Amino acid sequence: MSETTLILARILGAFILITGAGLLIHRRTVGEILDRFRDDTVLGWIVAVFELVAALILVAIHNDWSNPLAIVVTLIGWAAVLEAALIMLLQRRYFSLIMPVAHGPMIPVWGAIAVVGGLALLYFGFTAAPGPLA
Repeated sequence: MSETTLILARILGAFILITGAGLLIHRRTVGEILDRFRDDTVLGWIVAVFELVAALILVAIHNDWSNPLAIVVTLIGWAAVLEAALIMLLQRRYFSLIMPVAHGPMIPVWGAIAVVGGLALLYFGFTAAPGPLA
């Protein structure tokens, strides 16, 4: 397993864990943020630009399909590229489509999934041995 995969798994794991905890703690605020992204095209565009740049950097340095952890890290990067592109191209339509599965009572569900996913990435990022095929 490459050192890059392990480092990115740790970074993404921490990010996803903290974000998931935030979803659980600040449910109402997250709903308001999603509403704001849907309604404020300038804000949505700016956030999507930053997400796209970060995601493109991630896939440029890590497009590795050699083992399960590398695949998960790579898929997170490509999913972020796709999401940012959809926001930039179809902002209001995109948010209208995801609101039923991302808003209201679903926020704590996604928060719990993110906490578990973040913990898993951290665990494997810190316990996997670096090496070519470890």
